[in-house]
Amino acid sequence: MEAIHERGQALLAGRLGFAVPVYALYYDMRDAFSNHWRRWLTHRFLDGYLGGRRYYELNTQGGIDNPDQRISASAKTSAPSPAAPRTSC
Repeated sequence: MEAIHERGQALLAGRLGFAVPVYALYYDMRDAFSNHWRRWLTHRFLDGYLGGRRYYELNTQGGIDNPDQRISASAKTSAPSPAAPRTSC
């Protein structure tokens, strides 16, 4: 009975030794891609909004109320929220 218990513990340790790094790599890569996407999207919105004096044109035309708030709302719905920082054990 003790041999089965020891074999089970070794099997569990082997699985954890494989699963934990894979799990950590998956979440780190997901967070990195998410941050890259948010950075790209922010630059795209800001370049389009501030490039060619569009911000000033939108504000002086008066056709759109609070164009900056509309752009930030659009950016919020287009990108996932950044992941909460994890603490290491």
